[in-house]
Amino acid sequence: MVRTVLLILLFAISSSFSFIWPESQLLKGLRHEFGQSPECSTEVTKFNECVKPHESFIEMFEHEVNNNLELVYHLEAMKEVLKITRNISSCFGHDVQCKLSKVVAFFLEAADFVGSKVYGDAFSCFRDSNIIEIGQSCSEIDEFERGFREMPVNYTILYQKCEEGVLKCAARRLYPTPSCSIGRLVHLYQAFHVGMQSVLLGQQFMNGDPVVLDFDASKYCNNGRNFKH
Repeated sequence: MVRTVLLILLFAISSSFSFIWPESQLLKGLRHEFGQSPECSTEVTKFNECVKPHESFIEMFEHEVNNNLELVYHLEAMKEVLKITRNISSCFGHDVQCKLSKVVAFFLEAADFVGSKVYGDAFSCFRDSNIIEIGQSCSEIDEFERGFREMPVNYTILYQKCEEGVLKCAARRLYPTPSCSIGRLVHLYQAFHVGMQSVLLGQQFMNGDPVVLDFDASKYCNNGRNFKH
């Protein structure tokens, strides 16, 4: 999970699509959880109906990205992924009662936000800086690994500490890239921050902790002051 979080776009897209992959183990588990609550039966039917038109593309994308992670640098392919994410999100909606449905809706919106930031004006910086290599490198810094070892209980503090460590590491690598203007760096920071917050929410939800399941993009749109080198 650590490596996935660090790949800014891939985290949110894969986090969201991990809920909607047709034959994934997580999807099977999700459907099982849906089935445990009678009030979820209508929503899981709707969920399946929303995914069905896109199953062929999702299966193909899963196969391709597993074989070649650099597919995240293919602008047109990733825009198609974002389009599908939005279609499923719009189809599934937000007026849901089942708590697990609210989590799915949240992750779909988070993926849309991240994808819009990365595959908008910031894409040239994302591509030219080789963000995959940066993610792999920054996941190996001592501060990051130590944070996961030393604070297994307080997830909020844990993720704040890890986010700060990754940002410091990434900033040193991103600033020298000519296409990485301050504005583009801010967009990547916002995308990364949403990714980290989504991981935190997912972890808290799995632990049975109370979570806010309404995605509010305005909370992140003016957030970028912490991206300093």
